[in-house]
Amino acid sequence: MLVEKLFEEFNRQRKRCSKRVEIIVIDDGSKLRPTISEKSDHIYIQLTENMGAPYARKIGYQTSSGQFIHFHDSDDSVPVDWLEKTITSLEENEPDLLITSRISSKKNSINIVTPNYLSKITAPSKVKHYLQYENCIGPLGGVTFSKRALLRCTFQNILSCQDWHMYYESIDSESKIILSKSNTFTYNQVGEDRISSSVHKKINGLEQYFYLVHDKKWRCGLALHFALKKYEIRAGNTFWRRSYLWFLRIIVMFLARRQSACRFLDKFLP
Repeated sequence: MLVEKLFEEFNRQRKRCSKRVEIIVIDDGSKLRPTISEKSDHIYIQLTENMGAPYARKIGYQTSSGQFIHFHDSDDSVPVDWLEKTITSLEENEPDLLITSRISSKKNSINIVTPNYLSKITAPSKVKHYLQYENCIGPLGGVTFSKRALLRCTFQNILSCQDWHMYYESIDSESKIILSKSNTFTYNQVGEDRISSSVHKKINGLEQYFYLVHDKKWRCGLALHFALKKYEIRAGNTFWRRSYLWFLRIIVMFLARRQSACRFLDKFLP
């Protein structure tokens, strides 16, 4: 099982680490029980029923005693020096969010993806504004949070964009966001239980997310329309559909980067 391999890798790296590191495994009522050595120093919590990933993360967060917290899905993996590099970055920067690059793995391709937008901006208010339209940070496995930042998280049980919503809630005007390009994790895009593999869950989750973060109907409608069109393009990739999507993308990305433009339009649109 992937969770067992991931646990073994984290345990190996922890043994080489001079810092105290907790490993907390949350079994969210899955039918497949992982076989994890009882000799290892870890916390294992078995839930009686599946309450969803956000609830499992909330239990892990409440159980933890560390200053920094990292959530990792069992579908993904880490390189042999991941923990060492992560701890070094945390000690040097003391961030609220530490973000790493990812190796995106598909059936026939592997690509290194870096959230370069974050290297262009440092103001947390701008990052939070951008998150209202698009996930500029990436999957949850590439983010380590300070416990202070997670105090603001409500761990909403939405169908998708759960990590996206965690980023949005955890950032405030004083947040320190650090991008570590030298560290990576492997994001397995073809995982067995990926939310992105279910179009129904993804679209309904996007709708839930946009209604949570937008106080203006026009912003919510535009962001949702853009997200829906991306999925429509996958279904029928014609020239005119691609052209319309690029037109939408230009508008959405302009508004995501220009808070002043949004405030101006707020005066005239509902």
